Amino acid sequence: MSKFKKMVSLAMALAIWISLFAGMAPTVQAAADPYLKLWYKFDEASGTTVVDSSGNGFNGTFVNATTWDTGVDGKSYVMTGGTSSSTTAPYVKIPNGVLNGLNNITIAAWVKWSGGSSNQWLYALGVDSSQYEFLSPKLWNGKLHAAIKNGGAEQSVDDTDALQTGVWKHLAVTIDSTTKTSVLYVDGAAVATNTNITIKPSDLYDASKDYTGYIGKSFYADPYFGGQVDDFRIYSTALTSVKVSELYNSSIDAAQIVAAAKANLSIGKTIVTGDIKLPSSYNGTAITWQSSNTAYLGNDGKVTRPAQGQPVAVVPLTATIAKGNVSANRTFTISILPDGYTMNFTSYNPIFKTDHNGNRIFTADPAALVDGDTVYVYAGHDQASLGGWFSINEWVCFSTKDMVNWKYEGVVMKSTDFSWATSGTAWASQVIKRNGKYYLYSTSGRPNNQGYTVGVAVSNSPTGPFVDAKGAPLFDNAITTGGTLSSFEDIDPTVYIDDDGQAYLYWGNGKLHYALLNEDMISIKDLNGDGQITEGADIFTNVPINGLTGGIYDEGPWLYKHNNKFYLIFPQALPQKIAYAMSDSPTGPWQYKGVILGANSEPNGGTGTINSDTSHPAVIEFNGQSYLFYHNSALPTGGQTRRSVSVERLYYNADGTIKPSYITSTGLTGVASFIQSSRYQDKFVRFADYDTRLDSKQEDLMPFKWEILPGLADEATLDMVSIQVVNKPGFYLTVYGNKVTLAKNDDSAGFKNNATFKKVPGLADSNGVSFQSFSDPTLHIRQSDPDSSQLRVHPYSSSSSETDKQDATFNILNTDEPKVPTAVLSADNSVKPRSSFAVTVSLNSVTKSVYAQDITLTYDANVFDYASAAGANNSTQIVTEDKATAGKVRLIAVNIGGITGASTPVMNLTFKVKSGVQNTTGTIAASQAKLGVAPEGSVLQAALGSKSIAVGSIEVVVDKTALIAAITNAQSLYDAAVVGTLPGQYPQAAKDAFGVAINAAKAVKDNQSATQSQVDSAVTALNSAIDTFKADVIKEVSADLNKDGVVDVGDLAMAAYYYGKDSTSADWATAKAADMNSDHKIDIMDLAYVASKIIEVVVGVDRTVLITAITNAESLYGAAVVGTLPGQYPQAAKNAFGVAINIAKAVKDNQGATQSQIDSAVTALDGAIDTFKAAVIKEVSADLNKDGSIDVGDLAIVAYYYGKGSASTEWAAAKAADMNSDNKIDIMDLAFVASKILG
Repeated sequence: MSKFKKMVSLAMALAIWISLFAGMAPTVQAAADPYLKLWYKFDEASGTTVVDSSGNGFNGTFVNATTWDTGVDGKSYVMTGGTSSSTTAPYVKIPNGVLNGLNNITIAAWVKWSGGSSNQWLYALGVDSSQYEFLSPKLWNGKLHAAIKNGGAEQSVDDTDALQTGVWKHLAVTIDSTTKTSVLYVDGAAVATNTNITIKPSDLYDASKDYTGYIGKSFYADPYFGGQVDDFRIYSTALTSVKVSELYNSSIDAAQIVAAAKANLSIGKTIVTGDIKLPSSYNGTAITWQSSNTAYLGNDGKVTRPAQGQPVAVVPLTATIAKGNVSANRTFTISILPDGYTMNFTSYNPIFKTDHNGNRIFTADPAALVDGDTVYVYAGHDQASLGGWFSINEWVCFSTKDMVNWKYEGVVMKSTDFSWATSGTAWASQVIKRNGKYYLYSTSGRPNNQGYTVGVAVSNSPTGPFVDAKGAPLFDNAITTGGTLSSFEDIDPTVYIDDDGQAYLYWGNGKLHYALLNEDMISIKDLNGDGQITEGADIFTNVPINGLTGGIYDEGPWLYKHNNKFYLIFPQALPQKIAYAMSDSPTGPWQYKGVILGANSEPNGGTGTINSDTSHPAVIEFNGQSYLFYHNSALPTGGQTRRSVSVERLYYNADGTIKPSYITSTGLTGVASFIQSSRYQDKFVRFADYDTRLDSKQEDLMPFKWEILPGLADEATLDMVSIQVVNKPGFYLTVYGNKVTLAKNDDSAGFKNNATFKKVPGLADSNGVSFQSFSDPTLHIRQSDPDSSQLRVHPYSSSSSETDKQDATFNILNTDEPKVPTAVLSADNSVKPRSSFAVTVSLNSVTKSVYAQDITLTYDANVFDYASAAGANNSTQIVTEDKATAGKVRLIAVNIGGITGASTPVMNLTFKVKSGVQNTTGTIAASQAKLGVAPEGSVLQAALGSKSIAVGSIEVVVDKTALIAAITNAQSLYDAAVVGTLPGQYPQAAKDAFGVAINAAKAVKDNQSATQSQVDSAVTALNSAIDTFKADVIKEVSADLNKDGVVDVGDLAMAAYYYGKDSTSADWATAKAADMNSDHKIDIMDLAYVASKIIEVVVGVDRTVLITAITNAESLYGAAVVGTLPGQYPQAAKNAFGVAINIAKAVKDNQGATQSQIDSAVTALDGAIDTFKAAVIKEVSADLNKDGSIDVGDLAIVAYYYGKGSASTEWAAAKAADMNSDNKIDIMDLAFVASKILG
């Protein structure tokens, strides 16, 4: 047969000629700058005079020893610095007159700062400490700072951090008195602006003085400047940003510019899950990017994450930085995390210790959001330097599904993402979800000393990014203070949405305020309808808390509802403890109820959180438990401005009041211990102030509780330990001289050594323990004497007395009663009639590795119907379900990998309210919960939980269930239908008409006003359209038009004879026999079909045996049942058998197959039949732990070996769990054992 293939080729030729022309302007001598007032190049080689190269004669004087070095352009002046009392520190004295008549000014210089203490002044211009203009590379607040002052407050511009040390940086400060604007520049780029400058440089001129100011010296008793300066200039104008950039670039050549750009180039995070914003320029250079693997990271920064389960993609990303003919490369290593990647953080306090890159992170002002099965915690990222002032530039987010394993979600917003806010002011926030959107309410500072106020941002995701929702604060922070801008009064927002949909906003520092929010969540409700938001009418200020004792309401409120009572949690007084008030209404009146957290958390019974005067509460309910978040400063190097988020369980009394709690290091999962004296067994180690001693237990046991942790100096050695006091997180038993004291971990090697001990068998009793000093192994902890009972360290040897050995021997006892694992049920408190709703079963307080559960739930069958169950995560699988009895369902599940922890969701169940049920309450309860522990196969009985759920009133609703099902069915049929002319395909017109019918049904479904009658009619019409479309499918027809038993050119001639006829033709009744594809016309498609049948040559081969073999195989395949029971077959075996049958069928239907090919197909299929028969599952015993019964203990063993195969090194033990003998442990084996449990 000849085959012809029509090939069309198109050739295009494009010629593009590009000419690049570049001219060079002739070099000319620049005219003198009339605005240049003073110019110190510092190119002198000797002497005490600083030459003014501006031509204005303001020559300066070098004071004290003078040293020069290589500068940016020529030489530089070196200042060694010194304390304020130094008499030898070098500096420059600038003669008087420079500021005379100057309304505008620019001060510019190249600076190489050596670092050191804060409050060094690069320059001081003016009169004295009441009239000056100055710049400090690092003020007390840790920032590069420039300011001007004339007797009142400073008017300043601040960068976000201190000046970089050890490198040349170009600094410039401008003041334009006409626009009242000052700008601070670093390396030619503006970094800070203040538009409220009311002081002129000329205001600082005093004709009676013999100086304008100094370089390197302050007007205060501050340290002298340490570092180098070059090219110091003063202009009598405020240079534009372009001129400042030109000044920066003119001082250095292209190579220096490129080198500086390379050194300073940053792309932020290098461990990413989303796109990277790549800069295309930096300070006059052009930057291009080249990725080494564009499959994961494009040259434009676009990220494609590896699939879930794949390894992290590590991609080198190279920047080429160029200026003119000079270029340099810098390579960043980017790690792209796969989909579903989770960075886990242990949940003992503080719960957030590092970011996703393992770097220590300080977090404060926690705010928690429960969204479905996930808890999100938002916190300000404390970035202050050690001992520095608050610096909180951004909000970060962490998430968890079990309150044990936390994932770092990254930065969700910066304070500067608010168009009206300043950097470093990402203060307390809270995120609320409404109508599918997430709203972040926060505190941020306004520029130009306008104080702090509340803003609101919005996102489509709980993990951001959040964007400014208004472009302005939520309200004017002058409203609460009678028209005067408040500094800190309007901070710390909290938002709660009540059951009726009304949202309430509380906030305030020192005074408590509240307002109602509109449904848009970004505006205050105008309660009196006067078109404006005012105090007293719309914003209610200074809300009283009745009965408040022990200090004032301070700040940081948190509003929530529990069992129909409203709670207002807040920090009280300084140092802040967490207190609360209650009310029956979200607007009060509020009744003070006392302190929740803080008692005995400081020495001498203090009430503040550890090393932090501030705290900030957040309360949530999750998986049937209540939790309280707060912050302290427990991490190493933490402090007042470097804080850390912690969490405790929250418990209620029967009357709804909250049980007081304690700050702990153990949090939700840590283990606390008593350390008992071996010699005096009624005495235990406790702390008192910062001393440690033995004492008898008292009513308050917190000072006696300790956490035994891996050694700070040696975490890898099992017996090396450090001992942290539970009630003072971050404080450890520490060797100090011959004493054992309590000290804060400062992260130094010395501290870690002194706070690490080797746990050895007890010197007096090997059943006890003794603690050997890591710093000096000859020393052990002991009590000093019975009177003082203080702990000390003492040398021991084999000759030491028994009494001395007893004094150095201790017993470690668990402080807590054993925690009982509990099956906890969580669901909505109320549901609508006829609605479906979810119930989550969680296992709480699980301390052993649970691999299987056998849980029976009972429910009110008159109220609810059980629908379905599924694992709550990818690791949990429901193996067997027994729902035969109404009001009862038994579920057997496995947990691949095992579970432990404070709270782990394991099952998600779906129930539905029975038809006609309303205005009642039903209960769903766990009546049995057996937990299988592996690998030992033991069974634990869990405590049982229950959940009562209220059913509301029936609303008149239109049931669109049948319509939605019909649309789904129709759409599936439509999507699968192939347009064409072959049998099984559909005419285009038929598919188009079917699509119109589907769209008409969808329009009724989406019509919120559609009646039940209209919906029912739409169902009928669509089902009719489905039937019509199915009937339009093209059917197999015979091409033997002349009925002579063969298909040949005679039949093709008949089709050709009727070519061009259609259903409107007069002879259509005869012609339609040639319509091979039933499209109501005779065309080329019909001719092609007859022709294709002509060329199907039947070869004279015998297919009888093959057909018989196929018939037998299909019979066996059809009767085979997939399952795990004896007589059933593994799915994989049946799948393989089906493939073998289809291969044989393909040979049978191949008209060109030879006899040899057919015979081989028979042999292969007979072999497949034998193999499949051998794969039938035989009867095996499921009593794997050999205890005489089959229960979840046996199922746990199978789950423990889940995923193992015959190639596994553990197969000798694991193969006992291979119930179906397929050489692997999989879901089939789990299902078989589960079926035996049900019996």
